[in-house]
Amino acid sequence: MPRQKSRIPISTVVILIATVLLLSGLSGLYVHFLSDNLAGETYVYLQEIAQQSRDILRKQIEEDITTLQDLSFFIISHKDSAQELVLQNLRAVAANHDFKRMGIIELDGSVMTTDEAEMNLADRPYFSSALNGKSSLSDTIIDRTDGNLINVYSIPLYRNNEVIGAVFATHSNEVYKSILSVSTFQGNGYSYIVKSTGETIALSDHPNSVKSLGLLDGKMDERCKYLSEGGREKMMENMKNGESGILIYEKDGIKKYMSYVPVEINDWYLISVVPASVASERTAYVQMNTLWVCLGVVIVFALLLAYNLFMQNKARRELFNLAFTDSLTGACNLNKFRQDALDIIKKAEDNRFAVIRFDVEKFKFVNNVYGYETGNRLLQHIVRVFCKHLKENERIARLYNDEFTVLMHFSDREDLIRRLEQITGEIEQFKNQISGNFDLTISYGIHKLIDQKDPKDISDMMDKANLAHKLGKGRHSTEINFYRDTLYDDMVREKEIENSMKSALKNREFEVYLQPKIDLDTGKVSGAEALTRWNHPQKGLLYPGEFIPVFEKNGFVADLDIFVFEEVCKLLSGWIKEGLPVVPVSVNVSRHLLENVDFTGIYVNLLKRYQVPVNLIELELTETVVFENVEYIVDVLNRLKENGFVLSMDDFGSGYSSLNLLKEIPVDVLKLDRGFFKEIMNNDRGKKIVNGVIRLAKSIGIKVVAEGVETPQQSDFLRQVGCDMAQGYLFAKPMPIRQFEALLRGAE
Repeated sequence: MPRQKSRIPISTVVILIATVLLLSGLSGLYVHFLSDNLAGETYVYLQEIAQQSRDILRKQIEEDITTLQDLSFFIISHKDSAQELVLQNLRAVAANHDFKRMGIIELDGSVMTTDEAEMNLADRPYFSSALNGKSSLSDTIIDRTDGNLINVYSIPLYRNNEVIGAVFATHSNEVYKSILSVSTFQGNGYSYIVKSTGETIALSDHPNSVKSLGLLDGKMDERCKYLSEGGREKMMENMKNGESGILIYEKDGIKKYMSYVPVEINDWYLISVVPASVASERTAYVQMNTLWVCLGVVIVFALLLAYNLFMQNKARRELFNLAFTDSLTGACNLNKFRQDALDIIKKAEDNRFAVIRFDVEKFKFVNNVYGYETGNRLLQHIVRVFCKHLKENERIARLYNDEFTVLMHFSDREDLIRRLEQITGEIEQFKNQISGNFDLTISYGIHKLIDQKDPKDISDMMDKANLAHKLGKGRHSTEINFYRDTLYDDMVREKEIENSMKSALKNREFEVYLQPKIDLDTGKVSGAEALTRWNHPQKGLLYPGEFIPVFEKNGFVADLDIFVFEEVCKLLSGWIKEGLPVVPVSVNVSRHLLENVDFTGIYVNLLKRYQVPVNLIELELTETVVFENVEYIVDVLNRLKENGFVLSMDDFGSGYSSLNLLKEIPVDVLKLDRGFFKEIMNNDRGKKIVNGVIRLAKSIGIKVVAEGVETPQQSDFLRQVGCDMAQGYLFAKPMPIRQFEALLRGAE
């Protein structure tokens, strides 16, 4: 009997085919939907990557301009000094910032350059911009000395509100190429800088990039197939109007995305190019797996669908992380912070939240001295410590460089301060991981949100926190500053002081006052401290607390120090010539003045000019200044000692490792801070400490002066334990010079 062939029922075949067709159709619809969805997210991601590259470029340019603007003040203040001194500083800045050439342009276009190049730049547009009072960065031009491509910064030099020339700095075009060479998309992406008209500013060194960006001027149209609606013309129109966008084109059979965003400097645009296969590899991967499995066994359809959903979510999460997470620290970025913070505050029943802005004081010092790797480890350490202490409804974001913002819930002001102090203490432990004497200081600015049920925008809170943060900058210890409505008024007052300080110095509105120092054994005036008052033409007499903190922040205190020193030299010279009693006078030396490598020579020359013996002037510096950079300060003080200056450490005992400093620095006098002995009269332990410090100082040949003495009991105790001199309201307040001279004559 012949074997009967088995047949598959037609109905089964029809059902199978129908099922395959149905699954294929559904899969096709799903893949199409998925492609559109992921394509949209890919476009967003491409724009964010381009914006990040743009931000890196802008940061470089803005930092360069800020450096040159700061340098312009130095040049103006030393314009009449030796040419080599100015060139020496320009060469130092050029070496530190990789400038090819720096120099000063006179009004006629002649130049003085760091490489002694001979040229006239009167015809350069960037020089014309400087003459019109505008800081600028040129487009790519040809260097007249060697024919290479360069870009030039130009900053106007002002004297008495008139432009007297310009300082310029030349970057090799290769600098911007190196910025553009930052790897994106696993090394497959590359970038260009162009003008909005399509002219090239800087090309990429990427091996797949073109050497002439002809895509923008139409020369490559025959090789390109534009897949975006409108093609190149729409892109050029968008760039002309300052808009961003993405152009899709195909060149040599390869589909590519070209994302363009305005740099917001000149009319430059940053263009990022990436092969579509790289940018959309997740989409392609999901599509391929979906189609492959759908063509297989029907039973795995459910698994395939679940797998596709998983891959979609994974791709979404990866794109989300790239768009909303700081890659270095793992903290969220600004956009994510704003979104999360607003949602948290709106949903919270108890919405007592605070937005905190903070950064590390002198973070550039960490990068420059210990290296960028150490700086990155510090930033990561900060985020780890905060994340350890933050609760579920709290967030931290890294904004840029070392600046962070935090959303924290609090029960009261003291609770918030306590938490921040605990966190700061753990952050400060990082200094144990590096060698050298480094004091880690953090500046916090806080704005509290209380009983605001529906905040419209978290940005207002961040701005107010940043305002408080800025007012705390430049201090020598960790500061926690809360926003208050008067902060704006404080900033206005500070700006008013800054606007009038230079004219005040020129018009001699600053007056020297003297506070007597009393010999505790004889009761006679044995010295004085020079202090400053500002005789303001509109506001009257201003005390140091109203203007010195502002001067310390902006560096003008160094100019004031030199002014006071010269006034004291004139005063002592006059006393000597008139045969009046003469006592040593101490003057303050600020941190900014110590950082001036020439100030020792300036002081020595002033002494010679006024023929004042060096032992009649005592230089006072605070222990906080010494502690910032002991090695450098000790070197400066040794140079001062070699020139015969008497050195005094002010505010001794106010903080830091004071006793340890005595073995490092060559001081002649210690000035005990008033807080060191203010409450000692009923404290035997305190008396023993003061007694021990004085004995220790005198045993190594250091005189001791107590400042802020207010009671006879304090004076008697200090005399008994061997303190040499004292000053304070018990004896006399700071007084005008003529009144002090009368006091000296009376003592005589």
